[in-house]
Amino acid sequence: MRLGRLVLTLATASMFMLAACELEDGEENGIENGDPTDPTDPTDPTDPTPEGPEGAWLATFTNPIIGADQKDSTALLMEIDEEQASAVFFYNTDQVSGFRGTYQFTADDPDAFTVTRLESWSQGEFKWYARDPFDLPQVFEFTETTMTKVTPAPQSATITAQRVQFSRPAELAGDWIFEEGDDTMELSIAGAGTYVFSQEGPNLGEYAEQGNWRVAGDYLHTHATDIDATPVHFEALTRHEFDAADDTLTLYWVVDLNEEGFTFSRQEN
Repeated sequence: MRLGRLVLTLATASMFMLAACELEDGEENGIENGDPTDPTDPTDPTDPTPEGPEGAWLATFTNPIIGADQKDSTALLMEIDEEQASAVFFYNTDQVSGFRGTYQFTADDPDAFTVTRLESWSQGEFKWYARDPFDLPQVFEFTETTMTKVTPAPQSATITAQRVQFSRPAELAGDWIFEEGDDTMELSIAGAGTYVFSQEGPNLGEYAEQGNWRVAGDYLHTHATDIDATPVHFEALTRHEFDAADDTLTLYWVVDLNEEGFTFSRQEN
């Protein structure tokens, strides 16, 4: 088990499929980018503008859609800063694909811009790889809280993404434990933005990861940089609930589109 709303139909999902040249799992089509042991979060948005594309845009899909690299996807996180754009697709809880690159607005249309994909994420290797540049023109309408694209016929669909603001709530910091029979999961969350997760037991097996965390609304977003002592880049999007009265943290993992909650209790030092 890994620690780990946009309305979008299957017909309109192709607008995000920047991976026209599909990266096969494990294919090293370029060089690995970045230092997976870097404790900072390179996609953490800061000071997003009230309007325009800069910021983070989060979506979940009731029915799976086809995302980048033709992967079934149930959630999408897009992040745009002054020069770069990224999109990470999730299925159930785990990242399954992604792309990132640069973007440029069209001079005569303030809502039109072109994303140039420079990197893709490999599900087999949990790494980002450089790709041959690939341009995809986009036209969106931005408001203070939404990013909307209307796709013309024959698809004729409207895509609306919600702007989200990431934070690190102080009440989540601490050491948490889940126990059920001989199975145990432990989660240590640091207020500065890092976490360590481990599990063991006859039903869970042994597993450990660490990385960075942040929260947007009901969702805990984690970016693992180390899994079982192997450097990685792997993201997860997990719905969570914090109960202040009981001082518990419930994480909802999704398996085969079915959500199951696991309630962690705070460990006393």
